[in-house]
Amino acid sequence: AEFVRLLDFIRDTRREGRIRAAYACEGFLGGYEGEVRDTLYNCTAGVSTASIRIDGAISGCTSIRSDFHQGNIYRDDFHEVWEHRFEKFRDRAWTRKDQCADCAMFRYCRGGGMHLYDGDGRLKSCRYARLRSSK
Repeated sequence: AEFVRLLDFIRDTRREGRIRAAYACEGFLGGYEGEVRDTLYNCTAGVSTASIRIDGAISGCTSIRSDFHQGNIYRDDFHEVWEHRFEKFRDRAWTRKDQCADCAMFRYCRGGGMHLYDGDGRLKSCRYARLRSSK
């Protein structure tokens, strides 16, 4: 219920236009898409976004757990890492399992944000499922 209230607040605040508010890239939000953020949901980690951590680790996004890096700028050529080591980010078919297996919205969210997965590749939290269960 609090999650829905938060999304309603962001949506209403955006409509008012007095405060610039937006929901982050925390996953697909069903009917709230287009209402609470500037663009429709799309996790670009490892597709059009790469991050370099303070220790040189190359990741798709700094929000992704630190053990999911794809290389290190001190040991690896960044271009080679970008071109050849981000397959798990770019081909998200592996995410179509567990709670995503039969979800009608999978084509829109592609399994959610990469930062929502644990070290074993399990989705920790689905924002869309949370919204459906709160209604």
